[in-house]
Amino acid sequence: MDAAQTTYNDTALLDLEQLNMLTSALGEEAREVVSELIELFAEDAPELISKIRLQYADNSKQEAARAAHALAGCAANLGALKLKVASKQLENHIDELSAEAAMHIIEDLETLHLDSLAALKDYLAGLP
Repeated sequence: MDAAQTTYNDTALLDLEQLNMLTSALGEEAREVVSELIELFAEDAPELISKIRLQYADNSKQEAARAAHALAGCAANLGALKLKVASKQLENHIDELSAEAAMHIIEDLETLHLDSLAALKDYLAGLP
């Protein structure tokens, strides 16, 4: 399923509208709370990506799909839109993807996590 593999490539890295709504709702505590959320994201996402990789390699596709679902939720909490979309595509199409296509997406998850983390830190630096 090549379409599932590439659909997220045209997605924005971050959902700035969601981030702006979050920081607006948090008010004066925005910087502190967003900083804590970024720290959790930095810790949790690599563990989930590792779990996806290991479960897929063990041919436990449903367990890999569950970890991809958890990663999508983790990414969505901070507006890491491209990572969320890629995770959902892996979750939703894991049984249809060739092993090569699935591994390509899993590798992309690692890169997208690092790119999202850097962009989130830049966003945080711009908060008052």
